[in-house]
Amino acid sequence: MFMKTNIILIHISIIIVIAFLGVQVNASEESIKVSNITSSQYNVSWISHQPCVGRVVLIENNQNNIIFYDDDGTDLEGTLHYITVNGLKANTTYSFLVQSGENVYNNQGQNFQVTTGPNLMPVGTIQPAGRVLLHDGSPAVNAIVHITINGDNGLSSLLSTRVDGNGFWYIELINAREADHQRLYQISSNDSLIISVNGAGNESAHYEGKIFDNEGGKNLYPDLLID
Repeated sequence: MFMKTNIILIHISIIIVIAFLGVQVNASEESIKVSNITSSQYNVSWISHQPCVGRVVLIENNQNNIIFYDDDGTDLEGTLHYITVNGLKANTTYSFLVQSGENVYNNQGQNFQVTTGPNLMPVGTIQPAGRVLLHDGSPAVNAIVHITINGDNGLSSLLSTRVDGNGFWYIELINAREADHQRLYQISSNDSLIISVNGAGNESAHYEGKIFDNEGGKNLYPDLLID
């Protein structure tokens, strides 16, 4: 456990003690995903088993910590956590840890690391879109959609977006980068999208299909239902 402070340093030994005492774990390091890495920002997302406040603590020069909160609000308690870390420098390696309620995840004591890419200027637009629904037909609001391009150039870096209040998602593929984030991904007609959706618990859905633009909302991917 720890006091709420602006600077949070925790050692793996503390995590071991917490686990030994039987404190309920709110999430797992395996559920933490980093996506949308550009020259100036990236997103961190994860799922907690109980509603809690989520934070990402950016560690600069091993001393100056900057806290980023869920995109939906500083004090929001939820099980779906989606945080944008921004204001970064190009081609720079950053360390961070994740706070999920009273639990801290730091990549088994090593801290998570992300290296931003160079400044790139994409041209054009390709916006796939679709809907994510619950089984009762209601929109799966705020579900997290992760997308990877699978094509002639291998797998792209991971992209992500969220489902809006009407159940729709869309993403600008022209921003996709190669896996090392150094170059824009060159999309071809043979490429496909790997779509993975996570809801507010263990709900999930998966789909893979050809890439196509939504053409102003007229051409959508099949509805995805999450349990």
